[in-house]
Amino acid sequence: MEMPSPAGPSIVDFAGLEQLRRDAASGGAGALDEAAVQFEALMIGMMLKSARETSLGEGLFDSAATRDYLDLMDQQVALEMARKGGLGIGAALAPELARTSKAHDAAALDAQPARFESRQAFVDAVLPLAERAGRKLGVDPKILVAQAALETGWGRSVPRHPDGRAAHNLFGIKAGGLWHGARVRQTTLEHVDGALQRGQASFRAYADIAESFEDYTRLIAESPRYAKALEHGGDPRRFAEAVAEAGYATDPEYAQKWLAVYADEAIGGAPSLKETVGEPTT
Repeated sequence: MEMPSPAGPSIVDFAGLEQLRRDAASGGAGALDEAAVQFEALMIGMMLKSARETSLGEGLFDSAATRDYLDLMDQQVALEMARKGGLGIGAALAPELARTSKAHDAAALDAQPARFESRQAFVDAVLPLAERAGRKLGVDPKILVAQAALETGWGRSVPRHPDGRAAHNLFGIKAGGLWHGARVRQTTLEHVDGALQRGQASFRAYADIAESFEDYTRLIAESPRYAKALEHGGDPRRFAEAVAEAGYATDPEYAQKWLAVYADEAIGGAPSLKETVGEPTT
């Protein structure tokens, strides 16, 4: 017999509470309230389970299957009770969850390296993320490492919060009107009508560099302006040129500079990307 499913998770998902907290911290609508409901449902479910275990002996229809069904029913009842107000535990927990969520995010930002000690350290940190993004986009991960290196000066010029914490934005993605996450203001140099102009712009801020790669992947994969670039994913040069042509940066030489890093030109005495990352695998 299939039990009806309410809106949201059908049973208490304790392992998913951390994800709910992270969604709330990044602006997920109602995620913090949902986490509080899940906490209360967990506690109500434990109370129901404890009460059931105090029954005298086994009944005529007791079996492992029956007990599993009753456990699921207890969880379902607990979740429905929590959604209707329950014992008031969720409402009391919500402010504390909000406070600890902010503290957790601040600690996560602080845990990231302030600066990468060397180009090798930068590559070591971003390469696994570039490989994952490369698989999703169908491009050579080395071209993504090269772009992050170009945008940040090998991790030395990552946008920062006013208190000095890194914003972990490795791809220079600005925070437009559709961005509802954290952001930082930075001085910029933009090419306007053939001349460099200094200004200020808002950039997206992330909890860690993994979020930066995830956001970049979404941008390239989902924005129609980069569809042509994805058509050339198997050709790093054409991919970079198409991204630049789509307006990724105002620098008219952006693609050339990006490809110069990719081709190990103008890298000085540091280990080349080819030596560090190796040849792309297919």
